[in-house]
Amino acid sequence: MTATAAALYSFFSSFGWPAYAENTIPINAELPYITYSPVEPDWRDSAILQARIWDRSTSYEAVNDKADQIAEMIGEGLRIPAGRGFIWISKGVPFAQAMSASSDIKSLYLNMTLQSLT
Repeated sequence: MTATAAALYSFFSSFGWPAYAENTIPINAELPYITYSPVEPDWRDSAILQARIWDRSTSYEAVNDKADQIAEMIGEGLRIPAGRGFIWISKGVPFAQAMSASSDIKSLYLNMTLQSLT
């Protein structure tokens, strides 16, 4: 696992729900969980990071609460360690969007921007 992948996993796993890189969700995984797109960008520029919050519910309450928790942690920007440097995570615009999954599965799509700091 690269330093960036490990840093993103650590970040998304810190919110009390299991976190999985997209396309690595175990077959027996149970909702709720967070998925994210691991990126290994050209760090001369910023990169877009997308994540989704999933829950089995008839209400968006739990996914909205988790999005609020993530937004609060990021604040105006969050510096997380990654290898010999840091990743700066900031909220994208829009930050969260509701996604239709099914009547009993609720999901929010999150947009963030990453930049490297050395």
